[in-house]
Amino acid sequence: FVSIIEYLIGNVENVDLLIKEYLFQSIIQTIGHSNNRIRKASQSALIRLFEMEQIRSDEIERDILPALCQLDRACDDFKNESILLMTRLTQYISSELVLKYFVPTIVQQSSSIAFQTRKVPCISNLCSDPFWGVRKSCAEVIHPVAQVCSKESRWNILSPCLIQLLQDQSRWVKTAALRVLGYFISTFAQSNEDKKSNSTKIDDEQIDDLSIQVEKSIKINEEDQFNDFNYWRGPLLTNVDFDQEFIENSNQSSATRKQSLLEVSRTYDADDIHNILPIELLDFYTSLIEQSHSSGVETDIVHQGAHTFPAVALTLTNKNWHLIRDLHRKFAEDVQWKVRRPLAYSLHALAEILTVEQVEEDLCPIFDSFFRDVDEVKIGILSNLARFLKVLQLSTRRTYLDKLTYLTCVDNQRNWRFRYESA
Repeated sequence: FVSIIEYLIGNVENVDLLIKEYLFQSIIQTIGHSNNRIRKASQSALIRLFEMEQIRSDEIERDILPALCQLDRACDDFKNESILLMTRLTQYISSELVLKYFVPTIVQQSSSIAFQTRKVPCISNLCSDPFWGVRKSCAEVIHPVAQVCSKESRWNILSPCLIQLLQDQSRWVKTAALRVLGYFISTFAQSNEDKKSNSTKIDDEQIDDLSIQVEKSIKINEEDQFNDFNYWRGPLLTNVDFDQEFIENSNQSSATRKQSLLEVSRTYDADDIHNILPIELLDFYTSLIEQSHSSGVETDIVHQGAHTFPAVALTLTNKNWHLIRDLHRKFAEDVQWKVRRPLAYSLHALAEILTVEQVEEDLCPIFDSFFRDVDEVKIGILSNLARFLKVLQLSTRRTYLDKLTYLTCVDNQRNWRFRYESA
């Protein structure tokens, strides 16, 4: 069906009439066929017709939705297919029809005896499902669900669900919940309208896309990844040592930090963080490294936490930076270069969120350490060097003139991207 539709649209005039007279009814009649291959082909063709805008609005309620309802009354396999098909077609159907036909069906199927049918986004009830696969599915979809919910729903319904999943006895459920924790926390930034005047203001689109931009920027080019040098060489672990000048600066920063902590303890408003997000979520996030090292949790959790760190920092604002400052330092000191790499690419974005004092005290030491890191981490610093230095005071900026030579010292002299970024 799909190949026929695409051929007609590309080569035949009056294609609308041909599809309506010859193909459309055949697709509708076979959408619930007993043969699995025929049924799948019809469903794929129906989706393709929607994508190519060949379905009229009157045909949706008259022909298509009744056929989907017939699938819902069939065996368990047909019910699963009907739910998946409804999910795919939601974007092409009006909200009134979705509420009238799709929502009641999905809510009803969430209590089905077959566990594979219960795996639908009916979060509140399914987070306590006896089958771990259903609970894992809830953890995987809780972030996209949170993006379309109100702040009250995220706070009162979804947050308790995620907290419950984070404490699940199944390692698979807990791992899935830990993976989405940072993304879920970032959704509270979208509705944080009570930020005070000294907080950094960033557009909603930048809030939504911050972690996505970091992910795109740190993807390794396939050509660079599989060339004859990098393919056989594992990235070298580096001993992040600083020169004597940096050690002296670190000692000064340590003394300054102690003083700032005393000031924070006097002025910190305990209710401020509670107005942004549930404190339990932040507790789980700040203990992410400890949980990743515990038995039964996969090691890529730390990488996910480092990847979402800028979005979490944006949610908490620079006023609450001290709550996650130590976690950022632990990420920067992680032995895995894949954990340090997203931090290097996002350090400039974090600097734009924080105050100049916070950047120079807490981010500059990490910035210095990345200067002598492996190439995969160092390229992240070089790619956004100007944006990071722009945040610093002029006197601090000048201290980096002599250190810029470290960026040209690469492990692989054939890696032209360092020279390209420098230029």
